[in-house]
Amino acid sequence: EVADAMQYLHSRQPMLIHRDIKPENIMLAREPVSGKGSSGGTSASPMRRRQEEKYVAKIGDLGLLVAVDMATGKKVKVERLVQQRQQ
Repeated sequence: EVADAMQYLHSRQPMLIHRDIKPENIMLAREPVSGKGSSGGTSASPMRRRQEEKYVAKIGDLGLLVAVDMATGKKVKVERLVQQRQQ
């Protein structure tokens, strides 16, 4: 999942580079397994609830994130990208 996240960042235009991948910046979260109904409340046993969940990895701490324009090879300010998306 971490590799998928990195592939996603690197496939953006402009390409996004994290620059600080380390265990402290990888967050694991439990999410329901898609296609399974919610066990809803206390009727399901704790073991059953765990079987209906999976762990997903997310990348955090984007403080060193840089964007690179692949056409020119130059860095693009990330703040400028955020402003463009908000307009």
